[in-house]
Amino acid sequence: MAGDLLRGWQVVVLRPAAEASSLRRSLAHQGARLHCVAPWCIEWKRPAEVLASQALACPLWVVTSPNAVRGLARWLRPRPLPVRLLAVGAGTAARLLRAGLGRAIHPRAQQDSEGLLALPPLQRPAEVVLATGEGGRGLLERELQRRGAQVHRLEVYRRRPRPCPPARCAQLAALPGPRLVWVSSAEALAAAGPGFLATVRGWPAVVASARLAQAGQAAGLEVVAVAASARPAAMLDATLRHAKHRGFR
Repeated sequence: MAGDLLRGWQVVVLRPAAEASSLRRSLAHQGARLHCVAPWCIEWKRPAEVLASQALACPLWVVTSPNAVRGLARWLRPRPLPVRLLAVGAGTAARLLRAGLGRAIHPRAQQDSEGLLALPPLQRPAEVVLATGEGGRGLLERELQRRGAQVHRLEVYRRRPRPCPPARCAQLAALPGPRLVWVSSAEALAAAGPGFLATVRGWPAVVASARLAQAGQAAGLEVVAVAASARPAAMLDATLRHAKHRGFR
């Protein structure tokens, strides 16, 4: 969709500004201004030697995020992986290809853990490498184990919460309306801290799933649209559809 459907809107997203240049341009094309809040910092990990050798011998890898790709690239420096690669979404698959690690398949519609688990290679897997970070929901690992797979959890990064500083919260609170917040991760919303949650309480929100709609409502947000996935393009599409058909108060 093209035009100025979001003219004058201030859109707050929970991601580092360095990762949002294309999103900034897309929002600007619609007349909106982007404001980034990085809810955590990334620390890179190197897999233990024994685990690394087990992982490299496994023919099926699942990669859960763009940060997991960055961690793998740092560890492998990079080299194509002679394995079958599955990615949680199109963005992660594109980063794997750009990093020279290989071509991955990914879910087309529901680009999250549930969508990934619906792919044919994961219905009855014997052995899987889960390239990911510390923490998370644990859904993939639990469900793969339930399906009989031996899972090698390859943690290549950890996230350290970085609550939004008071000065930044004050800047966000002073933004002229109308204002909107995007929620693509419950973990990011929590990591942004109580000051951020107090600042955006009552704001309209676009969320990446029905599960996140519940998290957003629990945080005091007014959920106005649910996107097809956490991809920026999907979040923007949901925002524009809502703006076109219902408008923002």
